[in-house]
Amino acid sequence: MLKLSSVAVVTAGIALSLFGTASPAAAASCETTAIQPIASAGSVAARSWWKCSAAPSENASIHVDLQRGHWWGWETVVRTVHERSGSFDEPFWSGSFNCAGTGNYEYRTMIFGHVGEDLALTKTSDSLQFNC
Repeated sequence: MLKLSSVAVVTAGIALSLFGTASPAAAASCETTAIQPIASAGSVAARSWWKCSAAPSENASIHVDLQRGHWWGWETVVRTVHERSGSFDEPFWSGSFNCAGTGNYEYRTMIFGHVGEDLALTKTSDSLQFNC
């Protein structure tokens, strides 16, 4: 059974009103989900879902990493960068990693990125063990 990590909902941005006091701006906001990797026929890929509301002029840079666990920590084996502008609601995948013949390892999805200048996001899925 696939597990979704908890969903992060983040907003950013403050604007000054006509009277000089801080008020919430129509800032970028995002919901992100890092989904456990999926394996098939000797390859593994990381998955995520991003739903962001932003002004058309705000650019987003989304990184989807597939990481493999070792005794010394996590190794990023594939990093895929996606660029978007404005609002979007879609899945983002890493490239596939050919793990055939490498043995039994834990894999996880790590996502990070930014929307506009103020909104930065990081999320990690639960890990799954695959024998490739």
